[in-house]
Amino acid sequence: MERNVAPANWLYHDRGMVKWMGFFLADHTAYNEKQGVAEQPVEGEDEQSLEETGALLLNAWQAQSSVSLQLKVH
Repeated sequence: MERNVAPANWLYHDRGMVKWMGFFLADHTAYNEKQGVAEQPVEGEDEQSLEETGALLLNAWQAQSSVSLQLKVH
């Protein structure tokens, strides 16, 4: 049997998810701090020549490793 009671007839005021806003575990806080540090802007590196870029890409392809790239944006 399902009992649906109108909010006007509730015995207390339910604040919904507001009551959970103060409930953070230490793991949540540490994760949020770590994400804040990870989202800091990264300073750009000097532009590489095509030969240097090609050599790095070839080595990464042969070693089957990942490569991080920074595009030159004007």
